[in-house]
Amino acid sequence: MRTDIQIRSLKLASFKEVGPGWHPLCTLELLRQEVGSAAARGLLRHVHNRRLQGIRVLDTVRDLGILDPSVSP
Repeated sequence: MRTDIQIRSLKLASFKEVGPGWHPLCTLELLRQEVGSAAARGLLRHVHNRRLQGIRVLDTVRDLGILDPSVSP
């Protein structure tokens, strides 16, 4: 195991509700990045966006308008 790099991975996960709780169906790795010692390590900078809070996937379409991930309302 290498200790001089950090692996960053962005994954998309799909879940199914099975009684009391959720079960992961599958995952897809969208991005994998190996970061060397010169780059920032640890958690990446993140911002909470309230417009994305509480979104659930249902069988109907809901218009969220234009979403800009770089702006937090």
